Amino acid sequence: MKDGIKVYKDLKVWQKAVEVVCDVIELVDMLPPGPARDIIGKQILGSSTSVCANIAEGHSSGITREYNRILKIAYREAKETDNWLQVIQRSKKFAIPKIIAFARKTEKKNIEVIKMLSALKKSIKYLEVFSIMITSVILDNYKMYPISCILRPISGEVAEWSKAPAC
Repeated sequence: MKDGIKVYKDLKVWQKAVEVVCDVIELVDMLPPGPARDIIGKQILGSSTSVCANIAEGHSSGITREYNRILKIAYREAKETDNWLQVIQRSKKFAIPKIIAFARKTEKKNIEVIKMLSALKKSIKYLEVFSIMITSVILDNYKMYPISCILRPISGEVAEWSKAPAC
């Protein structure tokens, strides 16, 4: 997109995560009825839907620590989804070729989501660190002043402020 990412729906990782959810819904419907389907179905639906929901929620917070925190949650939920896909593929109860093949297809998409989330987390962390570095200094005639010389005490902590090194 030429104009950049304006809404969470523009994020490729969100789009791929939604594909995973749609596949998971279909996969759960393919599982034979019984307690295993009920329990595993509920778990994998919960974790997979949480991934795209957290990506959407995090995007609304901007490029901040909060966004990175929420992306970490989405990453963990994608890992949980992967766990349930492994259980489905390895369970004798679900050892039906159509189910195994569909679970593998879904797993590949989910692994893409995990990789994309990992890359996005790293880039957000990099931007966060870079932003802190930029806002931590003021350039004045090529001199760099530490943030302690710039900030004023917020809650009247004059005693603490007076201990700051002279600038």
